[in-house]
Amino acid sequence: MKKPNVKTVFLTIIAFMLITTIGIFHAKYAADLGVLRAAELLKVSDSKPTYSNPSLNLETDALPVHAPTGGIPKAAVLKSIPIPQITAESYLIGDLNTGEVFVSKSPEAVVPIASISKLITLLTAEDMNSQGILRDDDLVTITEKMLEPIGTEGNLAVGEVYAAKELRYPLLLESSNDAADALAEASGYDHFITSMKIKANEIGMTHTSFEDPSGLSDQNISNAQDLFALARYLYKNEPKILELSRTPTADLASTTARMAHHYANTNPFVGDPHYIGGKTGRTAAAKESMLSLFNYEVGSKTYPIVVIVLRSDYNSRQIDSSLLFEQFFMKVEGAH
Repeated sequence: MKKPNVKTVFLTIIAFMLITTIGIFHAKYAADLGVLRAAELLKVSDSKPTYSNPSLNLETDALPVHAPTGGIPKAAVLKSIPIPQITAESYLIGDLNTGEVFVSKSPEAVVPIASISKLITLLTAEDMNSQGILRDDDLVTITEKMLEPIGTEGNLAVGEVYAAKELRYPLLLESSNDAADALAEASGYDHFITSMKIKANEIGMTHTSFEDPSGLSDQNISNAQDLFALARYLYKNEPKILELSRTPTADLASTTARMAHHYANTNPFVGDPHYIGGKTGRTAAAKESMLSLFNYEVGSKTYPIVVIVLRSDYNSRQIDSSLLFEQFFMKVEGAH
């Protein structure tokens, strides 16, 4: 049997994803939101944002999943929908081995990166372990202060007790802001944030800075070039972190000090067999961000690549990444 063309299979999957996405938002939001616009969804105050749609929280990564009630739009509806364009203000596709950049736009632009920050948070937690400040098996008791960040992902509760290493599951799979703060507080918050900055600098991320461990702060900033350096570092040095970031689900058994927990990965690429790992992000200032690592075979050559999109329109980062794949395939196929 002839081996199916990777590009054809990939583009077929993307086409299905686009139609499904359109169906979901047509059914769920068209009636009560009219046109899906960020300006209509988000009302920003001087402190925390409030939302005209209470089921949509732009300060966390996990959008609520609603089964479409109207089905996939008919052909007449699809014809009226414009062909998707890349909305990201900055993006980059690069080779993780060679450092070659295949496609980019404004890769030097420094912007908020939201929960992509949590990759550095986990790297810093590893450093805390190796330095004996917060070892993997040290117990962390959840406090009210740890639960102050926006979002309930991870479902941590005051008084629950976790081994420090167990907090990595809600941190990466569900992008728990509470788990990020718990690791920082248990290590000494200010020291932890300083260590995040030091870690980024060691990796070569010279235009990156952090003000919190979760990515909620507008001052958690970086650019596509720095995130390319981070992706290459993870690919070459941290296979366990990448493995965790692509894990579909994880369970923590109940103990006398906490209830049982089930964590489901919110990353849309988890089911892709080419996906190596990565992280998503979403805040009002960052809009949508995504860092995704893949292995793709084109012709007889395998390309380990990273796709980085920054400040994509809401609900567009996955589509942006997919459109960038097409540019990548066109470029490398032309070289064969």
